Amino acid sequence: MDAVWRDRERVDRTVEGIDDRLLKYDPDTGQYCFQGEPFTGVAKTRRPDGQLDGLSHLRDGIEHGVSVAWHPNGQIRCFSEMAGDVYDGWHYEWAEDGTELVAERYAAGRKLA
Repeated sequence: MDAVWRDRERVDRTVEGIDDRLLKYDPDTGQYCFQGEPFTGVAKTRRPDGQLDGLSHLRDGIEHGVSVAWHPNGQIRCFSEMAGDVYDGWHYEWAEDGTELVAERYAAGRKLA
């Protein structure tokens, strides 16, 4: 995992994306759509105070790429590499104090030993 993902403010300044509230989930296709079309790009989720809560890379309306979220104090909460809406690469989780809770590697949704 690139250390840049730990810095919420830097990510918010440097990673372009749209507000995830602009996306509509289509339960029939399992895709997130923007203006009626499956969305490709970055969707950002914000807390009520405006701080970045998380972001997801999507391709054709499904998670594909990095998804990351932070605790309210700015500490990274989780980081996942996704492909086709399943884990494909590293998945990490941390406690609010920074303690690593989970470090797992996946291939096409299957956890590797």
